[in-house]
Amino acid sequence: MAGRNRKKEFDLHLKIALTERGTGLFLRQKKGLSKFRMTDTSEEYGLLMENGSPASIQRFLLADCISKIEAANIDPLSARSDIIDLAKLIVHSLLYRHFDAELLNRVLASEIVVRWNRANPQSLIDEKAFQGSASSELKKLVGEKAPDVEKIRKLILDPLKLGIAGNARFDNEEKKVQILQVEKFMDISNALLWYILLKFQSDWNFRDLTLVIRSCLVEYLKKVRIADYIALMIMELALASEYRSIRKEAAIAELGGLPGGSPGGLPEGEKLDSIIRSLKAKNSLVSIAWKMGGNSSSIGTERRLQVVLYDRSADVREIRSGIDEVKSADVRKRSIYSFYREQEDGKTQAGLGLYYISYLEEACERVDIKFEYLVNQIPDTDITMITLSFIL
Repeated sequence: MAGRNRKKEFDLHLKIALTERGTGLFLRQKKGLSKFRMTDTSEEYGLLMENGSPASIQRFLLADCISKIEAANIDPLSARSDIIDLAKLIVHSLLYRHFDAELLNRVLASEIVVRWNRANPQSLIDEKAFQGSASSELKKLVGEKAPDVEKIRKLILDPLKLGIAGNARFDNEEKKVQILQVEKFMDISNALLWYILLKFQSDWNFRDLTLVIRSCLVEYLKKVRIADYIALMIMELALASEYRSIRKEAAIAELGGLPGGSPGGLPEGEKLDSIIRSLKAKNSLVSIAWKMGGNSSSIGTERRLQVVLYDRSADVREIRSGIDEVKSADVRKRSIYSFYREQEDGKTQAGLGLYYISYLEEACERVDIKFEYLVNQIPDTDITMITLSFIL
């Protein structure tokens, strides 16, 4: 969400299922949890949010408190901005969390820390040594060294910022977004990392440690751009579902002697609003769920993100055929940022973004993110599921 005006709230009804960690946290704070049914028929305990706060959702995601988020029975035509921003927020938050863990692992495995641990077996620097009450003391210690922290932060980030500012491939808006992103990655880094940096800032090998950190930052700065592709794919699939639903509802209205839309097109104005209200009342609009892997998940799934669109407007074969068709289409590639801005301005034709599914695959492959998609149906229902799976 960097580079955009920050939202105070999402105008969406969200079902938020909690992980074991999240459930424990809320119960310890004596906060009540709700029981609800997701679109996939599973029953979950968690939070029902009307107009949820992006800051709160990101905080819960960074703390690995959320296992699923679902926006059910939504109107993508009016909720476009909220859907895109929520999709990007989720991907960004998961990448921030993965970056924090990955960077700490690399720093703990660095020569400077390994050398210390070999020479000081009674004072090892590792995650186990700074758990529980020691973690609070560590945060306090780092907080007291704020001027030194800022000095080290500038030492690490300034060369990266200069590189971004001087990159002719980016326009000014893209440069601004990238600089904000790289700052955010460092801002969420945990206290143990900063303790290590403070401890060894005068060591002769400290420069090598900063190179390890910059390398990880560059890697994740590339990964975070995938959030734009994913958000576009979700939006286009959701819009395609709604267009089908509207056309079918308009056809039913015409058969009943009620005015619909023009042949092959969408109704407009009050006719369109009336149809959307009718679909919403029937719970026939699209639902979108994000399912996150977590520390409590099976081994190897902690980096998994699944985005599931529940579509009541088309059968499985129709959806598969449409996705396969656009995947194989030969279209001219463009900047994802320019396309994203055109989407916001309403300049693109409906469905055009679906062509980016092949580019999403290529973009994921370039930054070592595994991407797969699956189309199937919930048994004994008319609900088609389109699942986009990522290992971030």
